[in-house]
Parts: sequence; structure tokens; C-alpha cells
Amino acid sequence: RHRAGSSSDSWSGGARKVPSRPPAAVMVPPVREPDAAGRQVMEHLRRLEERAAPGLAAQVMPVFLRDTATRLESLREAVRQRDGVAAHRVAHTLHGSAATVGAATMVHACAEIIREVRLGAFDGCDRLLGELDQDFESIRRVAESLRI
Repeated sequence: RHRAGSSSDSWSGGARKVPSRPPAAVMVPPVREPDAAGRQVMEHLRRLEERAAPGLAAQVMPVFLRDTATRLESLREAVRQRDGVAAHRVAHTLHGSAATVGAATMVHACAEIIREVRLGAFDGCDRLLGELDQDFESIRRVAESLRI
């Protein structure tokens, strides 16, 4: 039986050991299935169209595709220059656009980029930019195959 304050107490001496920094969370990227992001977006838009917004995909997707291509390039440049303010602003805008069309994996990657640039940790952003590129290409391919 263990009693507080006994010699086997790991906190002996009353001094509590506090780590100087919390351990960094290790994010393991999900396995990405080809065109999964595109199918996810189209399914999201299809559900919205069925509820009350016929033609939504045809209205939203051309704007999303055009604006996202430009924003990804702007984000890549901001990260390359280690411009935290610009990277945060563009990632936040992309986050909102991706959420609007139901691109959950892009939303997640944007949230991670926002977190990284707030911490000034730009090194992890290259992997996240790669994920955004993959998801965007998936969405573009699926939209084109459906002639949206």
C-alpha cells in the first residue's frame, strides 16, 4: 500500500517537477485516397442541393476553383517568405472557403497551418501545403469529370 510522502513517492521532497514546455503533439497525416476530397465535396454540395439549393455546385465550384488556386499560390509564397501575418490571413480565408464547400481535409490542413504560423513554426507547413495541393487537385478533377 502506497502512502503519500513515503520514500516510494515520486514527488518526494515536496518539489513537483514541471516540464518547461508541453510535449509537441505528433500529428500523423491520414492516408489519402485518390479523389476522396473531391468526392466528399461533391457529396456535401449534392446534399445541400437536395435540401433547398438546386444548382449550388454549378454556382460555387467555378469560384472556389479559381480563388483557391490563387490563394494556394499566395499561401505558398507567404510561407516561403516566413510572413506569418500573410500566411495566417490566407490560410484563414482558405479555411472558410473549404468549409463552405465541405472540404473537411482542407479545413483541417488550413487549421494546422494557422496553428503553425502562430507559433512561428514554418517548417511543418510544407507538408501541409502538399496536402492542400493534393486535396485541391482531387476536387478539381472530380468537378471537371462532372462538368461543373
